[in-house]
Amino acid sequence: MKGEIAYNLVFFANVYSNPASQKNDEYEKVSKVFRELAANLAAFAEVRPGLCLFVPRSSILKEASRELIGLSNGLYERDSRNTQAESNEKRKIAICRLLNIHYYNGRSL
Repeated sequence: MKGEIAYNLVFFANVYSNPASQKNDEYEKVSKVFRELAANLAAFAEVRPGLCLFVPRSSILKEASRELIGLSNGLYERDSRNTQAESNEKRKIAICRLLNIHYYNGRSL
């Protein structure tokens, strides 16, 4: 699941880094992908064995799931396009930090 999240963060960076002014099919597809990842992560957090080594605590998985939902909801500009893009970037960084994903886009995390 971590690999799928990392893949989609890279693959759809062009979308969440450039929020749209109105709904369109491409952005709706990306929104659904991030929402499904969030749901899968939240479900895993609920059934995760308590003593599972190398798997983050349920609270961390749930926080990452919330950030993915926020990213899913942030594909459309609300106030200022730059503000939403910055918010999405912060969410991406939080997801990577929480799940220990090493994402490189010209800057180190």
